[in-house]
Amino acid sequence: MSDDDSDSFELHSHFHDCEEASQRIISPAQIRFMANPQSPSAETVLPFVPIISPSENYKNPYRRKTGPRVSWVFATCLILGCAFGYISRQVVGNTREQVLAMEHTRKLLYEKSVSVESELNRLKRQIHAINMMSETAPSNEIMKVSNIRAMHQMMRAQDRVDQFEKQADGLRKKIQAASLAGIYQKYGTGVHRVEFELVFADGKKGPTQFVMELAPSELMPHAVEAFLDMVSNQLIDGCSFIMSALNVIKASPLPYDGSSAKVKAQSFADLGLDQLAFKEYHPQFPHQKYTMGFTADGSPNFFLNTADNTFAHEGDPCFGTVVQGFDTIHRLESFPTRNGVWFTQRVGIQSATILDNSGVDPKKRFKTRA
Repeated sequence: MSDDDSDSFELHSHFHDCEEASQRIISPAQIRFMANPQSPSAETVLPFVPIISPSENYKNPYRRKTGPRVSWVFATCLILGCAFGYISRQVVGNTREQVLAMEHTRKLLYEKSVSVESELNRLKRQIHAINMMSETAPSNEIMKVSNIRAMHQMMRAQDRVDQFEKQADGLRKKIQAASLAGIYQKYGTGVHRVEFELVFADGKKGPTQFVMELAPSELMPHAVEAFLDMVSNQLIDGCSFIMSALNVIKASPLPYDGSSAKVKAQSFADLGLDQLAFKEYHPQFPHQKYTMGFTADGSPNFFLNTADNTFAHEGDPCFGTVVQGFDTIHRLESFPTRNGVWFTQRVGIQSATILDNSGVDPKKRFKTRA
């Protein structure tokens, strides 16, 4: 081969090498290796694996793009969280408005019921007075005329009594319906139990707790709701049992720690729980032994029956019965009294707590008494 042919062959080979090099991706590390062949690198060991510089990463179509996906996931979670928070706040707000509306309705019904009951009592007294006049009046013509007039007045008064009785009965049913809805809204359905923790001032060791199961809400909704409201607002806490007589142990909003009774009474009034709307009673839940009821005046005073007082307290609200802690009840019964009536020292109610009774089978609750 001549020198010209040799030069031509070398030139052709050089162009061929340049063409192949232009088709390969050369990394900075490869450039450094060509500049200094004595320093081995990964390219030396793996010459056929192309190494791409960081600046070219964005050109690689096979690279996973995690950044935007993470951003979208975060944004989605944030939006869902905000939506959930907004919905939760709306639900809480609506529930609060419903409870307030029920309380307002109950207050209006209570005021109307009191007015109707007052008018009923006035008319009944008027009829009683007319009857007394008729029985004691002498039998002469003048008095006969007076008696006839009195009879007409009595008949008109009786008609009004009948009208007010019907109106009062309608109001009672509305109050009971509102109370039942309030129980379900605030305390749920099913069995409701309250645990009492007592404080005996004698300092002796002994049982201090008992549990009361409330009457079925369907039978005594107004009394049950009123008592649950007193407990949930911690109004019963700090009250005391003050006396034991005539087969009852009476509790009253009188603080056992010597604090102000006026302040305690005002706390009931502030929440509209200082008076029941009416004397609710159901014959299927009478005042049997170890039941609990409100006093006849409709105040927050309540009492524990230590004997069967079905006839003595018929008509008074009976709203619960003791189901646990009878040793505490026996201790309360035997607590010393003064003159056989007043406890020598008040027995304090340290706390009254609504228990979680979700696991209580309604079928196993105490039997409704006939």
